Amino acid sequence: MRRLLLLTMAILLINGVVFAQFDLGSLDVFTDLSSMSCDFTDAGGFLQVHVFVTHANDGTTAAQWKLTVPSGWTHLGDLPAFQTVIGTSVSGISVAYGACMSGDFLVLSATFTMTAGATPACSLIKIEPDPSAPSGSVEIVDCQLPSPAKQLFPYLGAGIVNDDGTCPCTYVPVQETTWGGIKALYQ
Repeated sequence: MRRLLLLTMAILLINGVVFAQFDLGSLDVFTDLSSMSCDFTDAGGFLQVHVFVTHANDGTTAAQWKLTVPSGWTHLGDLPAFQTVIGTSVSGISVAYGACMSGDFLVLSATFTMTAGATPACSLIKIEPDPSAPSGSVEIVDCQLPSPAKQLFPYLGAGIVNDDGTCPCTYVPVQETTWGGIKALYQ
């Protein structure tokens, strides 16, 4: 009996370690401050790209990434939502939030200029790894104490420029529901 109990506890401990994952959310780009649209239109002039952390249910304290935009776009500057920032969004940037943040929140707004109609249809605005990131990946710092750890973002969003109907934006808003609500969809 004692062996069975020890074996059961060992299996539960191993499963807890192996399957422990943090819901760190994703890093996404949007055209609006309500984080609802990732379809950009090249109308010429100025354009803002808003970078959000979305669905960070377990919390995060910092992120490091690079924003890649279509050729011909000129970066005019960044307006970070937090004060501790190293670098720029187009060369590689690290942003510390100053606290454990969760849910959906704005990290930075970047302003660009371009010539109207010069961007090909279905061009991408992408979140990519900061070239100086040691892991070679987009990194996030979780809120686990006493020693927060760098994690890799499990999902990175992209914005679509000049969608011609063949390249829709892949972001789909998530709604909270219950298990009963999900089961009711299939009855």
